[in-house]
Amino acid sequence: MRRLLVALCLLTAALWSAPALAQARNQLGPLCTTDTTPPDQMIDACNKIVALKVFGDGQLATIYFYFWRAVGWNKKGDYTKVIADASEATRLQPSQAAYNLRGSAYYDRGEYDIAIADFDDALKLGPPSATITLIAFATAPGQVALDGEGANSPFSAALSRHIGTPGLEVQQMLTRVRAEVVSSTKNKQVPWSNSSLLGEVYLAEK
Repeated sequence: MRRLLVALCLLTAALWSAPALAQARNQLGPLCTTDTTPPDQMIDACNKIVALKVFGDGQLATIYFYFWRAVGWNKKGDYTKVIADASEATRLQPSQAAYNLRGSAYYDRGEYDIAIADFDDALKLGPPSATITLIAFATAPGQVALDGEGANSPFSAALSRHIGTPGLEVQQMLTRVRAEVVSSTKNKQVPWSNSSLLGEVYLAEK
């Protein structure tokens, strides 16, 4: 996904270099395409960019903003709109990022067969080897992920506590997250992951 987003960023920057679009680019672009933007602001900025219709159907840059608007809807938990925008992005140009995002939305709606099909389509667009893949979910297939009583869900809270631990290998990190969630939910929720990694991966330096 990172390679795709970098490529789209470069393409978008080129198309937005025209002086007439400078103001819209400077004001709306960062709001639409920054993951830390609050979801309502992200969606509003992406809406305004899409409404400009400066790229025309089929332009690769267009999928960039549909994709990021889908990210905003995903933050709000509106999976129907995630699927709609991710579908439009894949219609314009199939991409790993859009298929994975749409697959995650289907997964969260409990439509596991469709989710798996999207994940498969994403892998088909990837490199010949699928040995760099790790997918983590808040709960096991067919089960419900709990919201919890605080600001974060049990899974989000556990993940935030462990993901930045220096020297902790990513699969060991997910094992700790799983154990904490199982304990805090009294066995009602069991996080699930699927990995084809062949080596150790560290998200925080040793």
